[in-house]
Amino acid sequence: MAYLDLMSPLHKSTTRDYLARVNDPDYPKALAAGLAKKWDYDYWDGDRRINYGGYRYMEGRWAKIANVR
Repeated sequence: MAYLDLMSPLHKSTTRDYLARVNDPDYPKALAAGLAKKWDYDYWDGDRRINYGGYRYMEGRWAKIANVR
């Protein structure tokens, strides 16, 4: 069976600056990870730099993956 890469097109389409996120002065990655592991307000409804906080629906986000035949 041939290898089918479903995720790379989605991940490569982002414009997120990963290094800036890791080195964020307010929420460096280690602090953000520690807050997220508590699974409380900061994880679900806090700042987007921590985890799901500030979640927004993005129409068509998974369309490339879902329409693979």
